Amino acid sequence: MRRDALAVFFRRAVIAALPLAGACISGGTCDVPGSVDVVVDGGFSDGDVTAVDTMGGITFTQAGRCSAFCPPGHVSCEPSVQNGQSLVHCNGGRCLGRAPANLRAARAPSGGDAIGRELAIAAHLEAASVSAFERLRDELRAHGAPPSLIRAAERARKDEVRHARMTAALAKRHGAAPPPVELCGDLPQVRELESIAVENAVEGCARESWGALIATWQSRTAGDPRLRALAESIAPDETRHAELAWAVARWAEPRLSAAARRRVRDARRRALAELAAAAAVEPAPILVERLGLPRARPALALARALADEAARRA
Repeated sequence: MRRDALAVFFRRAVIAALPLAGACISGGTCDVPGSVDVVVDGGFSDGDVTAVDTMGGITFTQAGRCSAFCPPGHVSCEPSVQNGQSLVHCNGGRCLGRAPANLRAARAPSGGDAIGRELAIAAHLEAASVSAFERLRDELRAHGAPPSLIRAAERARKDEVRHARMTAALAKRHGAAPPPVELCGDLPQVRELESIAVENAVEGCARESWGALIATWQSRTAGDPRLRALAESIAPDETRHAELAWAVARWAEPRLSAAARRRVRDARRRALAELAAAAAVEPAPILVERLGLPRARPALALARALADEAARRA
C-alpha cells in the first residue's frame, strides 16, 4: 500500500463520516459512557485473578479474560473487590496502535479528569508500542526482510517514544498519570514467520490503521487546541506506521503456505470485526467535544470503510 494512497483513503473516509458526527447510533443515546462496571455473581474463579496486592488491587492472570465478563465492544478491563463485591471495570474502544504480544493489561488510571484518564490510557499504549516496534525490527532482520522495512520499524519505534512523552505530558496536565508498561512471560527470541504475520495483521494492518484513522479524525474535530495539535502531530506518523504494517504484509504473507495465509487473513478479519464492535460504544460527551473522539455512528462508518479497504488490499 503506497503512502499517498493510504493517506488519501484516511482523509476521504473522515470526510465521508463527518456529516454523521452530530448523530447518535440508531436506537442509542449520546450520553452513554464508554466504560461500565459489571458485577461478577459468585466472585472470581480460582485462576481468574492474582492475589490481592497491598493497595487492594488485583489483576487477571490471563489477558483475554475481559471477554468473559464485559459487554461486546469493551476491549480492556480491571477486576476489583469493593465492599465485598466482585466487580470488573470494562473500558470501551481502546484498540489503538501496535501492542506487544506479552503486554500485561494495565490497571485503569486514577485521578484527574476524564480527558486526563483517556490520555493516560493512550500514553500507556504509545509506550507499549515502543517494545512492539523494537521486536518487529529485530524479527524482520532475523528473517532477512528488506533493509527498508527494518529502517521503517526503527523509525516507528522512535516515533512512539515521542508520542508517549507528548501524550503523557498532556495527561499529567489533566491530573492523570499513565500506567506503567509491564510485559509478562518470555517470548521466543525470534518467532516463526506465520506468528509475525498474524500479529502484524492484527496489531498493524487492523489496529494501527484504525489508530491512524482515528488520529486523522481527531485532527479535524478535537475542540481543545492542545489536543487537536497533538492529533495533528501524531496522525502522519501513525499513517506511516500503518503503511509499514501493510508493507510487512506484502513481504511476509507470500512466503507462507496457503493454509497459513488463510489463517493470517482470518485473524485480520476478526480484528477488524472487533474494532467495529468497539466503535459501537459511545464515548463520554466530553471526550467527543474536547478530544475529538468520534461518536458511535461515524465511528462505525469509519470501521466499515477500513474493513472494505483492507479486504480490497489483502
